[in-house]
Amino acid sequence: EGATVTVAGALGGDGAGGDAGRIVVTAPEGTIRIDADIDGSAAAGKRQGRIALDGATIAGIDALNARLNAGGFIDERVLRIREGDVDLGGDITAGLIDITADGGAVRIGAMLDAGGETGGSVRIAARDTVTLEAGAGIDVSASGAGEDGGEIELMSSEGGVRLLAGSAIDASAGGASEGVDAGGDGSVLLRVNRGALADVLAGG
Repeated sequence: EGATVTVAGALGGDGAGGDAGRIVVTAPEGTIRIDADIDGSAAAGKRQGRIALDGATIAGIDALNARLNAGGFIDERVLRIREGDVDLGGDITAGLIDITADGGAVRIGAMLDAGGETGGSVRIAARDTVTLEAGAGIDVSASGAGEDGGEIELMSSEGGVRLLAGSAIDASAGGASEGVDAGGDGSVLLRVNRGALADVLAGG
């Protein structure tokens, strides 16, 4: 309690400074718990913080994601949970969001925001069903003129992918401006096993 972990980039005058660093924690048979304050911020225009966690479980995942958002870990967020289902009830903001549930399902009940000046990337992989709940969303859109939209990949090895009514996906491109054509819209890829696809096609 009271500890602080920092990989923040050095700050300098007139926008100078360094990139933030990366935190990697691996505990394939244990629980990852991060209670310390964490700082991955960097000056504008520099690379912000990155984090990769790989554990049997991750304690307090929504509260942790909120602290990672506030702490500047908005470049890359890679979370691998090897046991059980993963419920995402809190927003995640990062240019690259990659979440894997080796032994269960993933339910998304919040906003996964990888949008920005350029299109971002969101990849969700689960053994069981991946569900995007009503009111939840995934954003990989580009706001910069002429920039292409990003990439979304939702995968289930043994279940399906469910996009419920009221959920939203945005992979739109940046618009045109003087001397710059509009970018191309991004991509959305859904991968399921053949059995789940057959059930869908049969109305199951």
